[in-house]
Amino acid sequence: SGLERVNAVEAGLLMETAESLADFAEVFGALKAELDGVPAAVTRDLDLRCGIAGALNDALTRCADGFEAKAAAMRKEAA
Repeated sequence: SGLERVNAVEAGLLMETAESLADFAEVFGALKAELDGVPAAVTRDLDLRCGIAGALNDALTRCADGFEAKAAAMRKEAA
């Protein structure tokens, strides 16, 4: 029932889908921002930096695609 849902949310057992997705996106964005500086921290070699940055960006893109697929499923389920 609606009351059970409200009680579960208040007890910290449930979280609204939109809030959950926004929180995850915020953390994922912060991680990406932190990782953007890794290539420069690792080497001064520009070619190596580009390779590291490319590998990191590819990995983050795969993760973002997976997140978006799961988010779409959560939105559909919540509707």
